[in-house]
Amino acid sequence: MDATDGVIDWQIGRSLAETNLHMFEKGLGTDIVLKMGEKAQQLPCHKFILASRSPVFYTMFYGGLPETGSEVIIPDIEYDIMVDFLRYLYNGGKTEIMPNNVMGLMYTAKKYGVQTLTDECRVFLQNEINSSNVCTVMEQAHLFDERKLWENCLTTIFSNAFDVLRNEDHDFHNLCADCMKKIVENDRLNVPEDLIFIACKSWAEEKCGSMNIDINDANLREILGGILFAIRFPFMNEMLFTEMVSHGDILTQEEKLSVYQQFNHSPRDGGPNISEKTKFCSKPRVSAPSYRAERFKEVVGGTLFDFWENDNMIDAISFKASRDISLVGITILSPFQNGIIRGSLSIYDETNICLASRKHLEILQATNDKMVDINFPKPVAISESCWYTVTQQMSGGRSYFGTDGQKEVKGEGVVFRFRNSPMYANNTNVESGQIYALLYK
Repeated sequence: MDATDGVIDWQIGRSLAETNLHMFEKGLGTDIVLKMGEKAQQLPCHKFILASRSPVFYTMFYGGLPETGSEVIIPDIEYDIMVDFLRYLYNGGKTEIMPNNVMGLMYTAKKYGVQTLTDECRVFLQNEINSSNVCTVMEQAHLFDERKLWENCLTTIFSNAFDVLRNEDHDFHNLCADCMKKIVENDRLNVPEDLIFIACKSWAEEKCGSMNIDINDANLREILGGILFAIRFPFMNEMLFTEMVSHGDILTQEEKLSVYQQFNHSPRDGGPNISEKTKFCSKPRVSAPSYRAERFKEVVGGTLFDFWENDNMIDAISFKASRDISLVGITILSPFQNGIIRGSLSIYDETNICLASRKHLEILQATNDKMVDINFPKPVAISESCWYTVTQQMSGGRSYFGTDGQKEVKGEGVVFRFRNSPMYANNTNVESGQIYALLYK
């Protein structure tokens, strides 16, 4: 029951935030109406609450030139988004942030100077990033001038470039020309150049459609602009360049000739310095750097009473990632100085299928380093939110071990969660033991 029934139990024993929210949701004692969106839907609320939580609303209602009317028109924010935003203001900083409202909430929070909600939206987006939505998030970060989030999106794109550019929903179509160019011109976009050209052409075709202009090579070239010259055509397979590019008119005849001359290193155009004769970059792209997600805050050992036994028993830990990544390898903890351990390292999916392994490892520790990076033969594709288990099975000398383990580790554009694995037989768990870190891209 509520106050409209003559009952006051919504007040007794309730917090100030709870009673404020009740008055908002029931429209009690309101003194201002916000007209939201293109349809100007009415949203009654209270000047005092809005002004107490937002410096922008305070200036609007109580500043040097306050609003004197009973209505405020806000055409750029939809009704449902403003309701969620006002719930945050009324309810002591609590509202439900979801994929379908986070962009609108961040825009509204930035517009009205509510930094705490802006931060919460940023964290939510960071945790939600994957190869299927990263371009949409990146574009929003660009629009909102969220530099850190934008850079994290860029890292995610480079770590998952194949999946991003081949995404069946073409999420990259949501990018503006500036963001698209930043991606394409970067050395870390380490995928075949023909895939980059296909994606850029598809992006330009979508822009033609949205502008309601003909999709032809002249218009595609116009829309691509500087993006076209960020594509490193000299590194395309020559046959693919002929089939995909040379038969069309996106490039001029002179530009096509310069690419063919670079394929052939034509002496008359300067041999090794041919890049000076062409508009296209002749510098090869580089592999994306790998990052390390460290499980432990401390590594101990090295004394008579402080060590880890390696008796050919399995140490194991399970993990999942908040987005798709490539697992490059594992950092394991070393034997004591002048010691040696031998064995294997493996990774399994949640059905216990072995995805990769390194066998016949032999690690001799002749220095004071407490850890060693071991790469798999090739990167292992890790799918978002799926559990995997890493194992190591070593024998030989005593080794260092980790303590003060973390259940959650925030990495570069990804969050890792760890849990104990039923495969372990040598006491490694979330809190302590072996398998120091994950190496990933």
